[in-house]
Order: sequence, then C-alpha cells, then structure tokens
Amino acid sequence: MGCALAVFVVILLVAGGDDVIALPAGASVVALRTLLRILVFVVPAFTGVLAYALCLRVKAKQSAQEAHALAAPEEKTAAQSEFPPMWPLITLEG
Repeated sequence: MGCALAVFVVILLVAGGDDVIALPAGASVVALRTLLRILVFVVPAFTGVLAYALCLRVKAKQSAQEAHALAAPEEKTAAQSEFPPMWPLITLEG
C-alpha cells in the first residue's frame, strides 16, 4: 500500500506541472493530461500488486528456510564450534 501511495503522489506531482512539462517536450497539454489521468489509476494499482506479490514471495521463502532449519539442525563449522581449531598450535618441527 505504501509503494502504491508513493507512486500515486509522484504522478500527481508530475501532473501538477503538466503545462511546464508539455512545453519543452513539444506535446499537447491535453494529450499529456489524458495520459496522466490514465497513469494515476493504472500505475499505483500495478505497483501495489507487484509489491504485494514480492512480499508474499519473501514470506514464503522465509517460511521455507525456517521449516528447513527446524527439520535438519545445522552442522557447526570450525568457525562456529566451541573449541578453536588446533592447526595453529601444531607445527611440523615438533
């Protein structure tokens, strides 16, 4: 909802200066205004749906990772073990 609102506000900001934008672009103010009227409804809806889909995907990925972590406990690596590795203490000379 926040992404859709942000895009909505940006489009309205651009629409507020439609005459200033149309002049250097060489476009008709009426055509630009019609385009912005369409975009103000379509783009926020698309952005909201896209953000919602991404959130669902991240949530599903996190749930799968949590389920995997509960199913199989991780093996500790040398860096995570309780005791330090012995290789610095062992020398070839003695």
